[in-house]
Amino acid sequence: AAKDALRQLLWDGGAGPVFPVEVPVGNDPAGRPVAGGSLAGGFRLSIAHKERVAVALADPSRPVGIDVEPVTADPDALIRVALTPAELLLAEELAARGGSGLPASLTALWCA
Repeated sequence: AAKDALRQLLWDGGAGPVFPVEVPVGNDPAGRPVAGGSLAGGFRLSIAHKERVAVALADPSRPVGIDVEPVTADPDALIRVALTPAELLLAEELAARGGSGLPASLTALWCA
């Protein structure tokens, strides 16, 4: 996922075809993913995975972050441990507007 995100970003920027070997991905001393190689060196990168889903996000200069989680099966537990009253109000407003329900809105805020 990380190499694909980098390759797509480079392609969109006019680099033309970019092969996976041209965008090595490693880790910095803190364990964060780092893009390397002459084409993507210095690009910012974020990777997340959960069960059978993996996602990556890249940007040439700005810090990025991404997360992936299944929609919570226990919204009350998430409310108790993770949200302030203001965040709960926001989740309720999002659920009312978006029609996706409170569990999906809570999970979206958890991942944001």
